[in-house]
Amino acid sequence: DRALDQVGAVVGDHRLDDNTYANNAIKRAVGIKRTQITSFVTCHVWPQSCYDARYHTVLANLVLLPAPLAGLSDHDPEIQAALQA
Repeated sequence: DRALDQVGAVVGDHRLDDNTYANNAIKRAVGIKRTQITSFVTCHVWPQSCYDARYHTVLANLVLLPAPLAGLSDHDPEIQAALQA
């Protein structure tokens, strides 16, 4: 179903997000306007937690990383371990 792939679509009790909510949450928490640092990407510290509504915007699960390094948080076990520590 294409609706399940669309940002903003509601599935059950959850609205699909493209990390906008998480991005806004961490930037607000550290006092940055969401358009102030566009070269940084919001990443989730714990694997698969971006798909879990309970943890998607929990600040302890979010980091801001420079965009060119963000992919490492998904694919490099040592980077993941460092972020989790």
